[in-house]
Amino acid sequence: MRLKQRVEEILKFQISNKDYEEAYRYAKHKLEWQNKHFGTNHGEYYLILLIADTYREQQFSKYTWELCKERMKKAEGVVLC
Repeated sequence: MRLKQRVEEILKFQISNKDYEEAYRYAKHKLEWQNKHFGTNHGEYYLILLIADTYREQQFSKYTWELCKERMKKAEGVVLC
């Protein structure tokens, strides 16, 4: 089974290839950094968990940024965030 499918099983829904690739790149970098700096050897299963967590974090960040932009528009130039 492909990594993306395993991530989607954890999330309980399908995600776009673009969003998956974005989350994968960041999670892979984070995994490599952790393994190097902490002397760990986390493998594929941990990568899958990191991808799912990263996806959630990135989607929440996008949502809050869009919400902030809408509020700034309504405030007519007053910066709220």
